[in-house]
Amino acid sequence: MNSYLKRLFSRNTNPPTESRAIDDFFEWLTHKELTPEKEIALFDLWKKSTGEATADTLFSLSDILSRKQKKKEKTDSLRRPLVYISLIVLLILMPWYLIFTKTAQENARMVEFYSSSSLPEKHLLPDGSIVHTNAATLLLYPESFGEDTRTVYLVGEANFKVLKNGKLPFVVKSGDFSVTALGTEFDVSAYSDEYFFKTTLIEGAIRVSRKSRMTDITLDVGEQFYYDCDSKNFYVSEVNLSEATAWQRGELLFRGATIREILRVLERRYPVSFQYKLDVLNDDRYNFRFNQEAELEEILNIMRDVSDDFDYQIKNGSYYITNR
Repeated sequence: MNSYLKRLFSRNTNPPTESRAIDDFFEWLTHKELTPEKEIALFDLWKKSTGEATADTLFSLSDILSRKQKKKEKTDSLRRPLVYISLIVLLILMPWYLIFTKTAQENARMVEFYSSSSLPEKHLLPDGSIVHTNAATLLLYPESFGEDTRTVYLVGEANFKVLKNGKLPFVVKSGDFSVTALGTEFDVSAYSDEYFFKTTLIEGAIRVSRKSRMTDITLDVGEQFYYDCDSKNFYVSEVNLSEATAWQRGELLFRGATIREILRVLERRYPVSFQYKLDVLNDDRYNFRFNQEAELEEILNIMRDVSDDFDYQIKNGSYYITNR
C-alpha cells in the first residue's frame, strides 16, 4: 500500500497537473481514510524534496490556505499531524500552482521564521523594525528586505513595530489581504485554521486592502478591521488595546468565544491535540482570561466548570472531549 501511495503523491506533485486535479488530490489527502499510510508516504516524499521557499511560495500558500479554509467542513476530530504534512505537499506544489493562479511575484530567496514556542518571540528585521510573533506563526521576507522592498508574508499572528521610511512602505501580506504602513505599530491575526482576518492599529496609521475586492480602509489608533471569511462581511470597530495585545504578554484572552474556538487556540499554545465529535460542544460563547503561568489542565477545568457542557480524558497525550 505504501508504494502505491508514494507513486500517487509523486504523480500529483510533478508537472503537469491541472488545477482541478490539485484540488481533488488535496481533498483526498485530508480525508481520514488511510491516514497512517498517507503520513508515512508523505514524510518519505518530504525527505526527498529539494525545493526552496521563495516569495511566490508563501504568497500562494497563504492564498490556498485562505480559500481552503472557506471550503473546510468541521470534522469530528482534529487530525493535526496529517494536516501539517499536507501543508508540506502544498509547498511542493507551489511552483506549478503559480501557473494556474498567474501570480506575478519576484522569485527572491526568502528568510523564514517559524514560532513553535508557546510564548511570543521577538525578531529584528534588517531595516530595524521589530516583530513579535505568537505561537504557530510563520513569517517570511526576502533577503533583499529593506533595499528595494519592505514586504513580509504572514500566516499566524504578529505585532509589528515599524521603523519609518517614506520611500519604502512596510507591507504585511496574508492571503487576499495587505496591510500597509509608513511608520507605526499594529497587530495582524491571520491563522489558517481560523475563519477571520483582523488587524488592529496601536500607533500611527495603516491601510488595509484586499485584492481589488473592496475599497482601501485606513484605520485610526485603537481601531480594528475584522473580516469574516464565512459571511464575507467586514467591519471596523474601536477595541481595548490592552486586551488586543494581551497575547504579547503571554496571556490567553477570550471574548465571546465558543469552546471550539478556544480549543483551537489552546492547540497552538500547548503541544496537544483535542479529539471530539461534532455534537459534543454547543455554540455558547464565553469570556475567559488566563495568565502566562496557567497550566493546560487548570484552564480546561475552569472552562469545564463554567460551561458545564463537557468533560475530558487524557489518553496517550491526546485530550478527548466528551459530554458531561
